Amino acid sequence: TMRRPWQIWLGFFSALALVAAGVGWLSFRALESDHAEEVARQRAAVEEDVRLALWRMDSLMSAFVAQESSRTAGVYQPFVAVRPTELDATRADRGASASEGARLSPVPSPLLSHPAPQIFVYFQWGADGSLTSPQVPTGSSRNRAVPGIVTAEQAEKYEQRLARLESLINFDELLASLPVPDVADDPALPPNWPLQNGQANATSYAELPAENELRQQVLSVNEYRRRSNFVVNNNSIAQGRNLAANGLFFSDEPLPAGSMTPRVIAGELLLARTVSVGGKNWLQGCWIDWETLRGELQADIADLLPQANLRLVVQPPESEQTRMLAALPVQIDPGTVPLAVASGLSPVRQSLVVAWGAMLLAALAVAVLLRGVVALSERRADFVSAVTHELRTPLTTFRMYAEMLAEGMIPDEAARRQYLGTLRIEADRLSHLVENVLAYARLERGGLGNRIQPVPGEDLLKLATGRLGERAGAAGLALTLTVDTNVAQATVLCDASAVEQILFNLVDNACKYAARAANKTLELDAQAAEGKLNLRVRDYGPGISIEQRRRLFQPFRKSADEAARSAPGVGLGLSLSRRLACDMGGDLQFDAATMAGAAFVVSLPLRR
Repeated sequence: TMRRPWQIWLGFFSALALVAAGVGWLSFRALESDHAEEVARQRAAVEEDVRLALWRMDSLMSAFVAQESSRTAGVYQPFVAVRPTELDATRADRGASASEGARLSPVPSPLLSHPAPQIFVYFQWGADGSLTSPQVPTGSSRNRAVPGIVTAEQAEKYEQRLARLESLINFDELLASLPVPDVADDPALPPNWPLQNGQANATSYAELPAENELRQQVLSVNEYRRRSNFVVNNNSIAQGRNLAANGLFFSDEPLPAGSMTPRVIAGELLLARTVSVGGKNWLQGCWIDWETLRGELQADIADLLPQANLRLVVQPPESEQTRMLAALPVQIDPGTVPLAVASGLSPVRQSLVVAWGAMLLAALAVAVLLRGVVALSERRADFVSAVTHELRTPLTTFRMYAEMLAEGMIPDEAARRQYLGTLRIEADRLSHLVENVLAYARLERGGLGNRIQPVPGEDLLKLATGRLGERAGAAGLALTLTVDTNVAQATVLCDASAVEQILFNLVDNACKYAARAANKTLELDAQAAEGKLNLRVRDYGPGISIEQRRRLFQPFRKSADEAARSAPGVGLGLSLSRRLACDMGGDLQFDAATMAGAAFVVSLPLRR
């Protein structure tokens, strides 16, 4: 059993520290989990933006690749022999001969007259090692193209690009990397491009791994495969539609046997295919201006990923087929995406704030309750000690004087009368102590109740001063009463016996401490003003120090040692008097303005 207050407080703070440590650990784990969940949500949002950006770029690039795939093999010459247009056919219907309608007319290749801005140069490579370009005409074709179709500077620029391409690219290596054409009866049917590029069917739901990271990786690969199939089918359909709709470039040569395949050779992005014309095999394609194309793609997704970076990938393994374009061997890096700071408190943080607030309030409530219990226990112990001391002295006097008187040891009548007077004083002292304790107990149980009644001020003073004068006279003090003229006409709402007890406690304290003072006067002033009756009791004793004033109205403030060193009493009178005054709607205050001695003012309400 812990008997000392420091042991109780040590146990309380130890328990509080354990609870706080447990709640702190749970809070840390909850915040850590909440942060991880928030980061996961924001990363998922970034991945969603990445997927949207991939679809957007694939939509553009699939159309770009489909356009290049739809070009016939003949356009890789500077000039193409084509049949007349519909306008020429209309003219033939008006009078031209059939032989004129069947005549083939050479027109500039669209690769020469309208090159794409994202392409450095178009090329055609033969098995004999010859490298040509429709943008670099030679011989009579050059005289026809320059300067009528292109300027000399443009022709020289394309010639330099073709020479640089020949120095950079190993065309045998490029040819070996291309898929083998799979030509069906209908050349417009899509080739088996995904299978030729090592693609496989998507992983089924049952085959997905259990780990979240691996699962997400497999799902990303599945998405890449579906986009690849979509791009291939889209390109093949677009190729057939473009060939069917573009009557200007219909020629007598066969259609190309395959779609353009993107490849990264020597760090450069190329589109290439193999065609067979006139019994000869050719490698046709274009050298893409990657920097220009990358700038256009990044600008197109700037609203989604403003810091994204696109890089060429030669041939990524299957485990890295994430964040890849299906139309081009390009991988997207979203860059540093700042994590958004969540506004307000998340539900987890709100719960933690409520939990910590509840815990702190509970700890504060327990601390206040414990402080009250400890203080009450200390006051109770001090009360028991003080009361024991206060009871021992008069009981000893009672026993000794009673034995002496009973055995006839005091033959002198005057001495016997003096002993009896002493017994009377001690009896009054005991009666006053018991009366205060019982009154305090009644207040603890429920106050004065309905004992408050209207009492005339003059009757109240007459009732109280009789007993007060006797107590002052017994201590050798002279009680002087000063009454204001308004007091006789005032009616006080109070309990007369309680007021008498308050005044008796004040006078009794003054008698204890001012009995040896030079000025033996004890003043009682009564004034009625501002709806209150103010009763002021003043003595001319040693007064009360500032340190003593802090504990002046605390109950049972005297310990046994203090009771032995000071005047008799247990330190209950002032506390009891203030509580009695407050229960009657008034108050009891120490008058700090008094310079000599001590003064207390009792305020009681008047009836209007």
